[in-house]
Amino acid sequence: MAAAPSYADMYVSGALSFNDHSHSNIDDAGGYTLGIGYRPERGWLGGELSYIDAGDANISGLGTLEMSGASVSAVYWIQGEEGDAIGMRGNIKLGVYSMTATVAPSTADSKGYRLGMGFEFKINNHLGWYTDLDGYFLVDATNDNEDNLAVLSLGLRYYF
Repeated sequence: MAAAPSYADMYVSGALSFNDHSHSNIDDAGGYTLGIGYRPERGWLGGELSYIDAGDANISGLGTLEMSGASVSAVYWIQGEEGDAIGMRGNIKLGVYSMTATVAPSTADSKGYRLGMGFEFKINNHLGWYTDLDGYFLVDATNDNEDNLAVLSLGLRYYF
């Protein structure tokens, strides 16, 4: 008798991202995200460590804003039936981050929280397409005003 497939796994992920700043004088930019995490078989709480490069966003009359950093998040997985390894899943993330924002020659570090949600469609036991919408609540390197960063990602997760 074959064992039922498991949906509990460590994973690595990579995605292209579209990054939208809340300030009207900062353009949107493309970037990427990388991550490593765990999705549990029993229970609902996993975790993720991720890296984001928010690309180079033009700031009207001031130059280019470059942002990158890391976050660690608790992930609440909205699961289907136990043992059902393939199909659609949702998640909600809450974590903390540390980013560096640069507008040459100035650099500013920012720490805060990350809040996000996402959906994944597992194609098989090892591979899933996903999309995430994450909010980073950070400080703008140009004038120390709060600036929210919304990140829409589309990528792949590989489960071990």
